[in-house]
Parts: sequence; structure tokens; C-alpha cells
Amino acid sequence: MEPLQKVLELKNISKTFSGVKALDHVNLNVYAGRVMGLLGENGAGKSTLIKILGGIHVPDQGQIVFKGKILARQSVRAAQKSGISMIHQELSLCPFLDIAQNIFLDGLPINRFGKIRWKEVYRKTEKLLERVQVARAAQTRVRDLRIGEQQLVEIAKIIKNDFQILIMDEPTDSLTDTEVENLFSLIQTITAAGKSVIYITHRLNEVFRICDDITVLRDGKLVCEKPCNQMNEEKLIRAMVGRELKDQFPHIKTENKKLVMDLRGIGNQKVQNIDLQIYAGETLGLVGLIGAGRTELAKTIFGVYPLEYGKILYKDNQIQIRSPKSAIQKKILYVSEDRKSEGLILRLSVAKNMVLSSLENFESRFKRILHRLENATVRKYVKKFRIKTASLEQNIAMLSGGNQQKVAIAKALMAGPEVLILDEPTRGIDIGAKKEIYEIFNELKNQGLAILLISSEK
Repeated sequence: MEPLQKVLELKNISKTFSGVKALDHVNLNVYAGRVMGLLGENGAGKSTLIKILGGIHVPDQGQIVFKGKILARQSVRAAQKSGISMIHQELSLCPFLDIAQNIFLDGLPINRFGKIRWKEVYRKTEKLLERVQVARAAQTRVRDLRIGEQQLVEIAKIIKNDFQILIMDEPTDSLTDTEVENLFSLIQTITAAGKSVIYITHRLNEVFRICDDITVLRDGKLVCEKPCNQMNEEKLIRAMVGRELKDQFPHIKTENKKLVMDLRGIGNQKVQNIDLQIYAGETLGLVGLIGAGRTELAKTIFGVYPLEYGKILYKDNQIQIRSPKSAIQKKILYVSEDRKSEGLILRLSVAKNMVLSSLENFESRFKRILHRLENATVRKYVKKFRIKTASLEQNIAMLSGGNQQKVAIAKALMAGPEVLILDEPTRGIDIGAKKEIYEIFNELKNQGLAILLISSEK
């Protein structure tokens, strides 16, 4: 067996934000032709580490050694030029441009007269789409693509350039099973060519399918670095959360269920003839392939899409839900699968995001905001959900994706829902936090809350 060729080494990397130590003397090794799984709970430091590697952040301390040379102060462009490319968890596509324009936005080819060589752009795009197996024309606008197809376009955008190391942050979150298999095939082609992949995921079944090596971070520190064949799921979970974790999907049975919402033949341009009953003290699972209409049904109930026919009975009375505001007033809340675009306002703080749906609960009789009550309630949910934030006033864009998701769920709960619609609520959340959130859902069920749960969790 040939010895492993180390292509990247991070030595004693440390980084502090607003007095909070995100990374504490972390070491990391990446080997040529191998997939390294970078794992850990939300807030463990994974995102900070790859952003340092990708040139977005500058470390306070430590060295990056790439192909035997110490890299000087990194920038995104310098990282890409040296051969380090990154596919972020959050998409960075322009929805009103077509696929080809998005893929070549960072460097459109021009001829000697300064004109863009569009034929070349579209020809190369078609080849890239074949490579990531997206059956769309290069002229298709990104806004017309499913979220999973957009994720694959993001991957095509990166792999068009030459690279030695490709960083993938939760790349399968929005993909169908077929698209996941296609992605894994692409990763195998990449590593067979001697290139390396750093793979971040919370889906442990993917780790043992695709990774050769595992690096685990916890609370900003390196916990272990081992070949994948020396680990199993139990050892990996213990390394990530620092304790043994049993019963990952806790479930309780409740009695005296009462019908809360009854959908009778509802439909519009998005969904057709849906009958569905939701009971208090029950979690109703809504399943189907990506694109089957799960989210469209949720948004129809929530008033995003107008109801064209059928009836919604709520507590035995027929109701009209004409907007999300009217749904919230009736104590029907929805947590979107797309936290960045629909669930949160990224320029606002943790506290301001969390109270968006429940501001009326913090008003005095003179319509003034009771800030002490507001902050006390926010602190309660931050503690309950173990949201890792420097302060309540921290910009929510600075939180990890999983902690952002926790804020989105807490925002809905603060409005005191009687029907809670959860669309992929554990997307981007680590295994320990998932169990905690499921336990909170069980507690809410026990209190009589009716939950409609949309999930691809296996």
C-alpha cells in the first residue's frame, strides 16, 4: 500500500469573534485522492475553519501549509488561484440570470474585440450540466429551477475551474436520492483524479458511504482525526457530542386527540384535491419526493398561495386564510425550509429575528415594546435550544446554519401556535441538537399542539 500524500496541513489555527473563541489551536490534514469528513455539532468551528481555508476569514494564529508551502494571508481569490475551491451551504446564485450566466459570472470569455463569446459559454455550460446530471437547458433561468437543481448548478459553477481541494458544506441537503447518488459518483471521479474533498455533513450515513478520513471538532477544538474504517456511528456520535446518545428519534404517545384542522378537497395551481386532518397532541408526517408538492401544501395552508377551491375547517369552523399574517393571527405558524430567504432577516440580530412573529406579545397598552420582557423571553429560548451566540444582539448572519435554524423554530414557538407546520426543521442541525428539538416537539405535543412535519430525515 502506497503511503498517503499530505496535500494540506493546518497547524494550530485559532480564531476569536467578539470575545468568543471559535477555534482553539486546531490541526487538520487532507490527503491527495481522499475524502475527509469534517464533523461536529453546530458551533463546533467547522464553518470558521473552512472559511479560513477559503480566504474569507484570517486566523488569529497558526499556519496553512499547502503542497509543502506556507500560504501567506489568504483571500478568496488567492485561495481559488492556489487550487482551493469551496461550495457553500447557502446558495450564491442570481435568480434572474440563466444557468450559463451564473456559472460564468466570475469570468465570461471575451474575444479580441471585447465581446463575450456566448456560444462558448453555453457549449461549456451544457457539458458541465451533463457532468452534474442536471437535465436543463443552459438558458434556463435559475429562479425556475428546484432548490436541488440550484445546488447542483452551484457545484457546476465551482468545478468548471481547476482545483486541488474542493470543500463541500452540506451539499446534499436539498437533493433527491438520485441526485445524491449522482453527486457521490462525481466525488469519486474527482478523487480518482488525485484531487481531495473536504466534506461537511450532519448525515452520518453519508460519512460512512463517501469519506476516507474523519476529523471531528467540538467547542472549537480538535477531538479526533482517524481513518473512517476505524470509526463506527456510536464512536462518531460520542466524539461529536461528548457523551453517549441513545434514542435519536424520541417519540411519545398522547391521548385525547381532538381534530383541530380539517382540509377538505383543497387545491390551487400548486396542489390538487388534498384531504388531510391534523389533531391536537399529534405529529402528522407529510412525506414525498422533493418537488412532490409538500412545501406548496404547507404554504397554501399558511396563506402564501391563495386557495382556489375546497374548504379549511379550523376548530369546527370554516376559515379563510388570505395571508401569512391572518394565519399567524389564528395561531397557525409555518417554519420554512429556506431559512435564508424566507425564515430570517439576516441583517437583524438574533433577538429581533426571534420576536418577528410575536411582537404584539411584547407591547404595553400604550403600544410600546417591553424590552425587558422581550429579552427575557429570547434568553429563555436561547437557553432551551442551546443556541450558540455571542449575545442577543449578534447579527444572525454570523451564526452557523444550524443555530440559525434553531432561531427560526424558536421564532414560531414564541407566537404561541396551536398548529405548527415544520418544513425540514432539522436541516443543517447536528445530531445532538436534533434529539433536543424532537424532545421539544414531544413536549409541545403533550401540551396539545398539532404539528404537521415535513421531513426527508431517514
